[in-house]
Amino acid sequence: TDNSTTVPITSRPTEQPTLISSTQAPVQSCIEIVVAITLDDYPADTSWNVVNSAGEVVAESPTYDESMAGSTEIESLCLLADSYSFDIYDDYEDGICCKWGNGNYTLTSVDGDILVTGGEWLGPIETKTFQLP
Repeated sequence: TDNSTTVPITSRPTEQPTLISSTQAPVQSCIEIVVAITLDDYPADTSWNVVNSAGEVVAESPTYDESMAGSTEIESLCLLADSYSFDIYDDYEDGICCKWGNGNYTLTSVDGDILVTGGEWLGPIETKTFQLP
């Protein structure tokens, strides 16, 4: 008999930015970062995006639903060297921590360096900036 166990994976693919064609300019290799979001009790209220220095949204969250309450969702992104803002939104303007669950977020490099972290804010949005070399 097969005694293996299936472990559900909560990671979802995220749309990657388009790289510049080598006929136009040298191709830049992308830098992998990881977005980890621990959702609060109302995950459908939460969304996020990553915006580059030109103001273009280069990555955005999947849609979260109530079945994901308290779960940690992981997204891998591949971004070009640039300065970025990470914008996280909460429809009820109370953040993802601490009144309605212990949500938080962390963006890290593949080397484990923390780029941005947070979870407790008031208002519709929290924005944090980071730089990729």
